[in-house]
Amino acid sequence: FPVTITGGGLCNVSIGSSSSILGGACNTASGYRSTSVGGSNNCATCSFSTLVGGQQNISSGCHSFLGGGQSNIASGSWSGVVGGLSNCATSVFSSVVGGCGNIASGYGSFVGGGITNIATAPCGFIGGGRGNTASGGYGSVVVGGISNNATSFGSIVVGGIGNSSTGAWSFLGGGEGNN
Repeated sequence: FPVTITGGGLCNVSIGSSSSILGGACNTASGYRSTSVGGSNNCATCSFSTLVGGQQNISSGCHSFLGGGQSNIASGSWSGVVGGLSNCATSVFSSVVGGCGNIASGYGSFVGGGITNIATAPCGFIGGGRGNTASGGYGSVVVGGISNNATSFGSIVVGGIGNSSTGAWSFLGGGEGNN
């Protein structure tokens, strides 16, 4: 039995079957059992997507979660974004926690903050920093630093500036301009 609930706020639209909006302004819950709580101009558009607070956020992946911030997108199924500005979690099980302009687009990838970091590798991990990339091979890791790249299976860069770990299962501890 589809029940749609809108509780308080201003100009909210709850049109998904069994969807709900609790407060806020100009929020939309259009997915089946989607939820939007507070904030403004937010959209929860896929089945079981949840959006809590913030502004101009989109939780469009099924079972996705978006918690606050501004202009963030959680579009992968079971993806999540928590806070920050202009962050995107676009693949299944991907997540971004804070920062600005970060992208987690690999299956199960994670970016833990910082600025303009990109994790495209399946199960890629970036802890933070600026302009880091975990790409290519499964499980590539950049812990932090600036403009570091981990581009092969299991490759790791701990920190530093402009370092690249390009061989399978390779490790680079830090420094500057190392390969």
